[in-house]
Amino acid sequence: MAWLVLVIGCAGSSRPSDPQPAAPAAPPAAPKAPALACEAGWGDCDGERASGCEQALDDSQDHCGACGRACAPDQRCVAGACRQGVVQVVAGGAHSCALDTRGSVRCWGLGGLGQLARPTRKAAPEPVAIAQLSDVVQLAAGRDSTCALDRDGALRCWGEGPLGDPERGASRRPLAVPELGVVRQVSVAMNHACARTDAGGVRCWGSDVGGQLGDGEIGGQPKDSMLEGLGVVVEVAGLADVVQVAAGGAHSCALHTDGGVSCWGDNRFGQLGDGGTESRATPARIDGLQEVLELTLGQFHVCARTRGDRLWCWGRNLAGQLGLGDRQVRSRPTQLDLEAVRDVAAGQRHTCATLRDGRALCWGDNAEGQLGDGTDEDRDTPTAVSLEGEALAIDTGDRHSCALLASGAVMCWGLGDGRLGHGSGDASTTPVAVRLGAAAPGP
Repeated sequence: MAWLVLVIGCAGSSRPSDPQPAAPAAPPAAPKAPALACEAGWGDCDGERASGCEQALDDSQDHCGACGRACAPDQRCVAGACRQGVVQVVAGGAHSCALDTRGSVRCWGLGGLGQLARPTRKAAPEPVAIAQLSDVVQLAAGRDSTCALDRDGALRCWGEGPLGDPERGASRRPLAVPELGVVRQVSVAMNHACARTDAGGVRCWGSDVGGQLGDGEIGGQPKDSMLEGLGVVVEVAGLADVVQVAAGGAHSCALHTDGGVSCWGDNRFGQLGDGGTESRATPARIDGLQEVLELTLGQFHVCARTRGDRLWCWGRNLAGQLGLGDRQVRSRPTQLDLEAVRDVAAGQRHTCATLRDGRALCWGDNAEGQLGDGTDEDRDTPTAVSLEGEALAIDTGDRHSCALLASGAVMCWGLGDGRLGHGSGDASTTPVAVRLGAAAPGP
């Protein structure tokens, strides 16, 4: 049994305690400002209205798809969802590769130039594991080469092309690229490559026939053969605060922290976006292009995704790769009639994009079925890809395209010879599933 004792006064006193003054009432709490209504893919995660919707949610490990939703260490945020398995697919000239959350890489397609990083020259019609690589966080594929960036910022490349080694223009195993320091992002094109360093600058190497290395010289390192000294790494002049670099046919572009874009190199078709056709050996800002989130470069054209998920393209348009409904060259960024763009990729003469509703669209050259619409007819406006399932990301090669689906599957379409990864060398004008289930072991 418990006893309740009520103490009326203080110890040693027979009178009630003196009344105590009431504590002052706390001021009423200020009403909490309602969360900002943000556009798709963005959030007000810091709670500061002055900063607006400051957080991108599509690829943030700490805010994946929603503020405060963090991905586990063995997951990666892709298109606003924490995912395991394949998280990136890249398409080169005649090969393709996939990266998964374990940091492992698998490639397929032609291998005669070392594209598959194995001793044999044989093609692989389905994925082959590259055992020499681990802890990879980003892939970039060029025409005949590929580069892999690891968690520590080290870059290794293989195949035939810009390998960063003056003595070797081709390698059947991944080679470390010297003189780069810590790399945060890389882009590989036909004959050159560029990397963004942790200091916010850009270094490029490879052919400089159009001034695409950005060191102030045009043709300063003349190379007609991919096997002749494609390894001199140079610092791009006057670049800072870069968040993305992209390499094209013989031109390059950089995205700055303020959302502006600088380009340099070959400008015969207006691909530098400055309104003219004079090539430049150093970067120059594109007037009027603002709030850019993503850049992608083709052989002679460029596309930029801006805030609000709109798309702008410029440059050569011989096959309709600008998606503007005609075949006219544009020397300044021109907006497409397309909304809710989530991802965009420019190929040699075609372009593809994914939308936030999961659809994939392609336009431009379709001679090998690389638009994925079941035909071989060129298209000068965005045309739906015959995909079954939601497309999260997309990439384009010379004459084929590949997409990562929400289901975890990878689909490819276009020219065959093994680059579609579906087990044969057959081409396909509609998407076919890459055989990712059991990748053959690498060397």
